[in-house]
Amino acid sequence: MLREAKNVNATHQDQLFGNGGGHIDLIVGMKRYRSFYKVRRSDFAEMVRRSRKYPVPFGYAGNRRYWRYGSRWFWEDEGLGAEQVRTLVTLGDRRRRAAARRARPAVGARPRIPADRPAVGSVDP
Repeated sequence: MLREAKNVNATHQDQLFGNGGGHIDLIVGMKRYRSFYKVRRSDFAEMVRRSRKYPVPFGYAGNRRYWRYGSRWFWEDEGLGAEQVRTLVTLGDRRRRAAARRARPAVGARPRIPADRPAVGSVDP
């Protein structure tokens, strides 16, 4: 199952000594999860850039794997691949747009209440 996450961010933490690699910190709500692998700052920047057009996994928080796609974050716990994430996000977005299109005519179709009729719940003087 793929879910959108609203309270997620990722940062790169350089290592003080070493080959320039550092950990990815995944911040979910108020908790910070450190990745178990190291990446260079330039590789982290490439992950962020690539995620604008294609889903990229950034790390785990417990048994949830967090993906960034576009400017949005998603989590899943089924071991999905990038193409599956992209397909599920695209299908979900299409469904929401279609539901919004169907709802628009219904909003405008409500009968208007004449101005001379009292509103429901109003008290006559």
